[in-house]
Amino acid sequence: MAINIYNERRQLQAKEMTFSDLTPQEENQLYTLDKQYEGEEGQSLQVAGKNITSKLLAEAMRTLPKEKSITVLLYYFFQLSDVEIGQLLDIPRSTV
Repeated sequence: MAINIYNERRQLQAKEMTFSDLTPQEENQLYTLDKQYEGEEGQSLQVAGKNITSKLLAEAMRTLPKEKSITVLLYYFFQLSDVEIGQLLDIPRSTV
């Protein structure tokens, strides 16, 4: 059995390649771009005299550090309380 596992692992390793070995076509298959907001003005929301669009909100979220964007998503989009977020992320409520 150990020999089978060893042989399977060697076969998998033989198929592995580095990212630099990929062709541009193969590289393009590794990701997709979200074009949902491209060219879209769509609905907007007025907040403090500013026109907030979905595209503007998405861009603002991308500028936040990962920890802060997760907290914002959990609070505003998943309606978790600061206590729940603190427990989930194992951080003090006051940090949330």
